[in-house]
Amino acid sequence: MSQSRKLIAILDPIAQKSHIYYGRLAAELRTQEESYDLIAVDNMDILEFLPVDGVLYRDEIESDRTILEKLQNKGISIVVLNSRDGLFPSINSDFEAGTIEAIKHFKELGRTNIAYIKGRKSDITAAKRFEAFKSAIAENGLKLNENLVTEGAYDYKITRDAATNLLRRRKEVDAVMCCSDRAANGVVNAAKHLGLRVPEDVAVVGLGNFPEFIELAEHPLSTVVDPIYINGYQAVSKLIRRIESRDTESDIEKVKTHLVIRQTTIGPEFSESLIEATATKDGGSLNFILCVGASLSEAKRKELKQLSRAEQMARKEPVSVIREVI
Repeated sequence: MSQSRKLIAILDPIAQKSHIYYGRLAAELRTQEESYDLIAVDNMDILEFLPVDGVLYRDEIESDRTILEKLQNKGISIVVLNSRDGLFPSINSDFEAGTIEAIKHFKELGRTNIAYIKGRKSDITAAKRFEAFKSAIAENGLKLNENLVTEGAYDYKITRDAATNLLRRRKEVDAVMCCSDRAANGVVNAAKHLGLRVPEDVAVVGLGNFPEFIELAEHPLSTVVDPIYINGYQAVSKLIRRIESRDTESDIEKVKTHLVIRQTTIGPEFSESLIEATATKDGGSLNFILCVGASLSEAKRKELKQLSRAEQMARKEPVSVIREVI
C-alpha cells in the first residue's frame, strides 16, 4: 500500500450475513474513487493495532464500543451504520417510511388484523424494525394487538414454526408484516402448510429486498426495500469527508426505505381494467395501482416506464420505484 493512501476499516461483527456483501461492495467502490484502501475486520480489538484513518462500523448487535470511543478520542473518524444511539455520526435506514407504506397498503386491501414476526431482542436492527412497525400501525389509525406479535428471528425454520403456531391459533389474521425477507418466506410456507392461500387468505410483506431471499421465494415477495447498497456508499462518503474535515452534513443521516408490491399481497390475477379505473388516484394508492407488473399488458408496462419525471412527480410516485417493479 502506497504511503500516499489512507486506510479505512469496515468493522462487521456479523460478517456471515450474506446480504451485507452489497453494502460492503458499495463501500469498496466508493473508496476506489479516492486515495483510500479498505479492509474488513470482524474483531473490534484488532483496531487498536491497525494504522487506520477511519472506521465504518455496523451496529447490529449489543457490544462494548469502548475501543471505538478510544479511537474517536485519538482523532480517528468513526461512522456507524444503523446506530443504536447518537454517540457516533451515522447513516441509518429509515425503516418507518417503508413500513408506513406497507401498513397503508394492507389497509387498502381491507386487511386490518395484521400480525408481526419480529427478530430477537438482542438484535439492534430488528428492534428498530419493530419500533417502525408500531409507529406505522399508529400512523395508519390502527391499534397494536400484542397477541399477534411473535418472535421468528431472521431464521426461516424458526419463523415457519412460529408462524404456523400463530396462524393456527389466531384465525382472524389476514396480513403478516415480517422483520426480514427470510422470515416472510417462512410465513408463506407456514400458510401453505395450513391450507391458507397467499395472498387471498393471508397477505405477506417482508423487509430487505435482498436478491438471495427474493429469488428463493415461491411467490414474488412484496417487501420494504432496505437500501443497504446506498447506505454503504453514503457511509464511506461521509467517513471520507470527516477524515478530510469537510463534512458539513448532519451527524445523523437517514436513507428512506420504500415498499415494493409483488404477488404476496396482490396476487397475479389483478386486471388491467381495475388499474385503469383507479389510475387517477395519488399518494399511497398509486403504489397499489402501479406496482402490479406481471398483470399489466406489455403496452401498459411500456407506457408507465416512459412517463416523464414531471408526470411521475405529478402522480407523487418516484420513477425508480415504478421501474423497479414493472
